[in-house]
Parts: sequence; structure tokens; C-alpha cells
Amino acid sequence: MRSTVSSYRNAIGVFAYWSNLEVWFASMRAEDLEGFTVNDKGRQRLQRTVSKARANDLNRAVAKFTEVVDGRRQFRDDPPLLHRVETFYSAADPDQIGEALHRFLVDYLLTLPDDVQLLMSRYRVFDEALKVVGVGSVGTRCYILLGEGRDAEDLMLLQVKEADTSVLAPWWESSAFSNEGERVVQGQRIMQAASDPFLGWAQMGSQYYYLRQFRVMKGSVDLSEIPRGGASCYLSLCGWTLARAHACSGDAVAISAYFATTD
Repeated sequence: MRSTVSSYRNAIGVFAYWSNLEVWFASMRAEDLEGFTVNDKGRQRLQRTVSKARANDLNRAVAKFTEVVDGRRQFRDDPPLLHRVETFYSAADPDQIGEALHRFLVDYLLTLPDDVQLLMSRYRVFDEALKVVGVGSVGTRCYILLGEGRDAEDLMLLQVKEADTSVLAPWWESSAFSNEGERVVQGQRIMQAASDPFLGWAQMGSQYYYLRQFRVMKGSVDLSEIPRGGASCYLSLCGWTLARAHACSGDAVAISAYFATTD
């Protein structure tokens, strides 16, 4: 905890002296992370994590979560973690589901920048699956969509995640957003150094959702394998990342001034 708070305070202090543009474009590259490691073993662990994230691309996700059945690619039916929508909702009218999905995707396209709209309009979603994801999303509706472009080799994977009301809502003034998915997307665009260009939102029935690319160049750290020294480095990175997010979404000078001047 001391590492996190110390890193946060130091980073906010630096951001308070930077220009708005410098803060906005501040980022942490994979190569910069080595400065937070304490020994060769830590650097080797970091390099493995970065290499694994870079290999976590579209082709790998397609190979893992889809299969070809009767000449047609589709999601694997792999309960309880992955259910194809047409099998999970077998009693529902497939035409009705298709029409609802079409309206949903049209609404999503309208939330994207014009250039991304053009790109995404060249894909046709032809399979959907209900997918259980991380601990923070358990209990919410999460789906993945499989789209095809020019041919069967030109594929796109999108993740659809339900967006709930903010936990701060009861203590805050009315939200400026009518769609909770838009609130999530706009927050990510402000706070993340490299937001997904395919981030957008839509609504189906009474549920709000946001959409993004699925598993492209994303990685994580196995906290159970981090030794004590490595944990301090990892928590320092968390502090820097949070400070950058707050400096972009808030006032770095005011936040920095809040801190005391002594250790």
C-alpha cells in the first residue's frame, strides 16, 4: 500500500507541472516497465508477460473459441463458460433475436467515429455466444460476437458487456448519460492512455451495454507468482496509472496540493 500511495503522490506531483497536452499523451510503454523491476528474474517475468500479451491476438482467440462445423465457422458450445446463443436460447424465435441484434448493432455503429463506422460496416455478425468472464463481471450479461468481412478468413471478434449503474450514483447528482454504457465508454476514453478504437455502446430492452474488441493485445499479471519485491514494483505501476487517470479526468494541481509535504 505504501508503494502505491507513494507512486501516486509522486506521479501527481509531476503531472501538476506538466502541460495539459503532456498529461493527455503520457503513457507507459512495455519497455518502460523494466525500470520498475528489481532484478533479472523480475525482468524475465515481465518479458514473458509482455510476449504473452502480444501473442494474444485475433487469430489466437478465433482458434480458441471457435470451430468449423459443416464448412461454417461458429463459436464452440463449451458450457458453463461459453454458450452459443442459438443453443442457450433455443426456445426463442431466431428471427426475433436476429432483428433485435441488427438494431442493437446499428445503434452501436452510430456511437463510433466516422472512420471506424466505415470499417465496421464492412463486417456482418453471423454468430453470438454468452461468455462468462472475470470476477468483476460475474452476474452481468456478457457476450462475444463473431463477424465476417470480405471472406471467411477476414474475421472480427467483439465483446459485449452489460453496464450497470455506477456505485456512486446514490450520492451524486443525476448522470449526464441516459445510457450506462456511454458513461463507461466516455470514462474509459478519458482515463485510458490507449483506448480501444472500437469502444461504443448500445441498448437492448432495458439493459445497457458497451462493446469493444475481444482479447486483442491484452495481458495480465499472475499476482500469486509475484515475490515481495516484485509486488512493490507492481503496486507502484498501479499508483502511476491511477495518477495519470486522475490527472486527465480531474485537476492534477488541486490533487497534488491536497497532499502533505512530509513523508
